[in-house]
Amino acid sequence: MNRRLLVFVFVALAVGNALLIALALLVMWRAEDAAAGRAYCVEVPIGSFEYGPVTRLRDLLAYSMRAGPGPHGDYLNFHAVLFAERPEARIVKWGQPLYERFNWSYRRLRFVRITGQGHAALGDTPACTPVPRFFSTLLLSP
Repeated sequence: MNRRLLVFVFVALAVGNALLIALALLVMWRAEDAAAGRAYCVEVPIGSFEYGPVTRLRDLLAYSMRAGPGPHGDYLNFHAVLFAERPEARIVKWGQPLYERFNWSYRRLRFVRITGQGHAALGDTPACTPVPRFFSTLLLSP
């Protein structure tokens, strides 16, 4: 009986890890799709009121992309935020290019455009550096 339990636990862990990696790869694919050829980057929450740039695949696992609960049943932050240069990125606002912002939605399994302010902690300019094919460069970096 103990051997069966051990095999079950091993299989469950293997399947769980495979699903986590598959979800991270889905996030990468959907980011490329939402950016539509524009330079982009992705940030994930690193606290209740701040975001940090994605620097490795592990940052896209479900336990890293968690939104913190707010006091009124809402959320303090987004699961992940994609910043993509606007097509009219040559237009500058106070010296900074304009970006479209997208929130990762677990319900829709895609990035959804953020309308309005979004969360107070989310600025108009990213902490990460938008580049074309961001995740391709992420996977190729050591």
